[in-house]
Amino acid sequence: MPTKAILQRSTCTQGAPTMLPRRLISSTWPGSRRLWPEPWWPNPSPAALASTTTRDGDGKMEISCNGEGALFVVAQADDLTADDVKKFKPPPERRRLFVPLVEPSSIMLAVQVTFLKYGGVALGTAVHHVAVDALSAFHFFQTWSAFSKHGNRPTVELPCHDRTLLRARSPPAVHPNALSMFYPKHILSNPSRPLASQVFTISNDWIASLKHLCGGGTSTFCVCTCVACRLPPDSQAYLVFPADLRHRMRPPLSSCYFGNAMFWLGVTSAARDIAIEALGSIASRIRGTIDRMDDELVRFAIDYFEMAEMDSRPPRGTLPHITS
Repeated sequence: MPTKAILQRSTCTQGAPTMLPRRLISSTWPGSRRLWPEPWWPNPSPAALASTTTRDGDGKMEISCNGEGALFVVAQADDLTADDVKKFKPPPERRRLFVPLVEPSSIMLAVQVTFLKYGGVALGTAVHHVAVDALSAFHFFQTWSAFSKHGNRPTVELPCHDRTLLRARSPPAVHPNALSMFYPKHILSNPSRPLASQVFTISNDWIASLKHLCGGGTSTFCVCTCVACRLPPDSQAYLVFPADLRHRMRPPLSSCYFGNAMFWLGVTSAARDIAIEALGSIASRIRGTIDRMDDELVRFAIDYFEMAEMDSRPPRGTLPHITS
């Protein structure tokens, strides 16, 4: 399932050149191997983002480095300015117009550049989580941006493509108790009513206020949202959040490791407790769970996926999701 994002660039003033030179964007598009920094194209095959997903003989998903997985689309929206897009809170079907349709779903990367009125640009992206996590994706786009600006002298650190760093051990070993802290198993039922979609704008002042309520020592990656809709007080609620394992391993992974190095962790509690506890107390639970994730737990989780049979694998998202 690709993760979608929309980024935008505002230009100076009305009456400025109508758009950025299309040649600049297309000539630095990472699908052009000749013009892209070599570390993004590890020999002998193209990088993961120019690949597609496939299945091996045992039905296990793998990345096929065939150079066929990067999609680049150029669009134009003459009736919208960058300010219009910034204040834009459209329904999902309208937002999809800024992100290319990923067909087939095995494609790793899709990018759409939409030129707006007065020279603004919206960059819509869809990146497959099998290949990378959010940190790797933004590192990729930062590098593309730097390469577009500085040519052959990129100003950001280049990626680490060594996927063997997250390889399962031989023989694999899993301790049952080691997995208890990860996203608990549960069954999601189909909603009885239509789901409502709403975009909330969270200001820096609001974030600072939430941190203050937590005692002032909570960083933004600990922020977690719990949505409880008429839950009985004694029912179990799940606080689910991602945690980066790059610096949890020994030796630690490079901060520029290019892949999916995120685990989904979970905290389980009675709905009553979540409703009455102070925000700082809930943040402390999240912090404690993340602090327990060390190299041994990470290795146990990787081995678990290596040993799991396809028919008995847990539903996607209920345990650490990682590509090795």
